[in-house]
Amino acid sequence: MKLHKQMRQSKTPSLARNISWLALSELMIRVTRIATAVVLARTLNAHEFGVIAIAMTVQEVVQTLTRNGIGAKIVQTAPAHLNSVCNFVYRLNWQICIALFFIQCTVAHPIKLFYRDDALYPLVIALAIPYLIYPFSMVQVYLIQRENRLGTTALANGAQVSIDNISSAILALCGFGIWSVVIPKLIVAPLWVVFFRYQEKWRPNKEVSNYAKNDILAFSLHVLGAEICATARRHIDRLLIGFFMGLDTLGIYYFAVNSGLGLSLSLASAFNTAFYPHLCAQRENLSAIRREFKKGIKIIIALSIIVFGSQAMLAPWYVPLIFGENGRMPCLYSC
Repeated sequence: MKLHKQMRQSKTPSLARNISWLALSELMIRVTRIATAVVLARTLNAHEFGVIAIAMTVQEVVQTLTRNGIGAKIVQTAPAHLNSVCNFVYRLNWQICIALFFIQCTVAHPIKLFYRDDALYPLVIALAIPYLIYPFSMVQVYLIQRENRLGTTALANGAQVSIDNISSAILALCGFGIWSVVIPKLIVAPLWVVFFRYQEKWRPNKEVSNYAKNDILAFSLHVLGAEICATARRHIDRLLIGFFMGLDTLGIYYFAVNSGLGLSLSLASAFNTAFYPHLCAQRENLSAIRREFKKGIKIIIALSIIVFGSQAMLAPWYVPLIFGENGRMPCLYSC
C-alpha cells in the first residue's frame, strides 16, 4: 500500500495548538526534573556529577551527527516522492547510527585517559547503545511531524523524559550512583521505538528511490553545519572546565547550569519542533510562509516572557529547594 494512502487525512493543527502541546510536555518534564535534581543533589557528590557531565557531553556531541537534516527532508518533500525518500532515509539512518556507535565506543578509551578517570569508559560505552535502537522508529517520528501530529510527539517526549527522570531518582535512592543517570536512558529507548511504531504504521520496503539523493545529502549538510555549531556552543564549556579545573568543579557547574538553563533550552527545542513542520505545510505559498513566520515569532516572544518571568518569580522558592538554603547543594559539598 502506498504511503500517502496510509497517512491520516485531518485538519492541520494550528501552530499555537502544537506549541501548547509541546509546552505542556515541557512542563511535565520540568516538574519531574526538579524532583530528580533534588534527589541527585542529595545522593551524588561533585566528582560523580563531573563524570556524568563528561560522559553525557561526549554522547551529545556524537549524537549531533544524527541531527543531520536527512529526516527533516521527509517533512518537506512532495507527496509523490515521499515513500522513496522514507526508504532512503531509513537505510541511511541505520548506516549513520551504526557508525556512530563504533565511533563513540572508539573514543571511550581516549576520553578515559584524557580526564584520568576509569569510570568514564563504561559510561561512554553504555550511552552508545541507544544508537542501535532508535533507527527502528526515526522515520516514523518524522512522518508524524510531517502530519503536524505534534500532540503525539509531545506525549512521547514528555513521557520518555519523565520516565527517565523518575527512574534516575529511584535508582539514585537505591544506591546506583552514577549509573542511576545512565541506566534509564537504556530503558526508555525501546519504549520510544515501540510507541512510534504503533502510532505510525509505515514500514520500509524494497522500493528503489528515484528521488535525487544528492538533493537530500546537500540539504543535510546545511542542517548538520548549523547543528555542529550549536552543539559546540552548548558543550565546549564543559569539556574545558573538566580538563582545566577538574571533574569536581565541573560537577558543581554542570548541576547548576542544567537546573537553571534547562528551561530555556527546552522552550527553544519545543518551538523548533513545532515551527518547522508548520512552515513546511505552507511550502506552496510564499506569502503564507511569511505570514506564519511573523505569527510564530510573536508567539515565541510572548511565551518566553511568560515562562522566564515565571521562572524569575519562582526562583526564591526553587533555588533553596534544589541547592539548599545557602545555595550549597548538600551532597555535592559534603560527600
